[in-house]
Amino acid sequence: MMPKVWVVKASGGERAEAFRKGGYASVGFGITEDLSEVTDPKTIERFCPEARTNRHAVSQVHRFLNEIRPGDYIITPAKQGRLLVGVVGEGERQGKFFEPSPGFPDNCNNRRRVEYRDWHLYREELPAPLRYSVGGQLTVFSVDPHKEDFLRVIGNSSANEAPPRTLLRRILDTNDEQVEMLVADLLRAMGCSRVRRTGKTGDGGVDVRATLNVDGLAEVKLFVQVKRYAATGFVSRRSVQELRSAIPAGGHGLFVSTCDFRPDAQRVAVQPGFPHIKLINGEQLVDLVKNHADRLPYSHRKRLALGTVTR
Repeated sequence: MMPKVWVVKASGGERAEAFRKGGYASVGFGITEDLSEVTDPKTIERFCPEARTNRHAVSQVHRFLNEIRPGDYIITPAKQGRLLVGVVGEGERQGKFFEPSPGFPDNCNNRRRVEYRDWHLYREELPAPLRYSVGGQLTVFSVDPHKEDFLRVIGNSSANEAPPRTLLRRILDTNDEQVEMLVADLLRAMGCSRVRRTGKTGDGGVDVRATLNVDGLAEVKLFVQVKRYAATGFVSRRSVQELRSAIPAGGHGLFVSTCDFRPDAQRVAVQPGFPHIKLINGEQLVDLVKNHADRLPYSHRKRLALGTVTR
């Protein structure tokens, strides 16, 4: 059976380090009894004080104790956007055990053995669908629909050897000027001419200008804004409006960001009666860089280790 992928939270990341050092994951929900051999949700409900106020409490405890299997992957969000990655252990009672923890106020005594890796991921390294799923509101839940994305990110990494950083992460590790240069050179690689960087104070939101020739029939003037934001952030409507105000009549806008755009920003970009603005988010930027990597200058290919990174 193929391993599944689960998220088990640790009180907003407060206990993530205790999980890693102790080699376990745990759930609380006020339960003080050993439920490691309980498989009936009705019995769990009888011992779960929070069942009266949290309609998801019993199902989450049942999921943790009985649906998670040895060999499954566990993702535990930690502080500062870090994600611990572990594998559920084997052993007696499928690695389930009970250990009183007086220092934990909500009685996180029911535990599963987990071998956490020596390395961690960052949320911003994950493809958007998986990243959003990991941020779900529940304490224990499956992200198995995004398993392929998860496995692609961790690659063939072992317990001690971290996976290669994603291309988006490598882009984020550069500075603002380097990202602007990357976008300018990417436009050249895609066939644009008269490409020049204009990013400076008072640039009106335009970092790059370029001309796109449409099969010799027309020339499209592009006015480009580039934002290097944390991948977990969002570009606001105001930022898109600022670029729009800097586009002259007949021009077209291009907004390239390492994160996603808020819904109202997406609406502003195509608002009738104003210059059209194409929005490129982090995932789309990664796709473009990979598709045109062989035509990018060596400096970018070396800095971003193109050809040796995962998406």
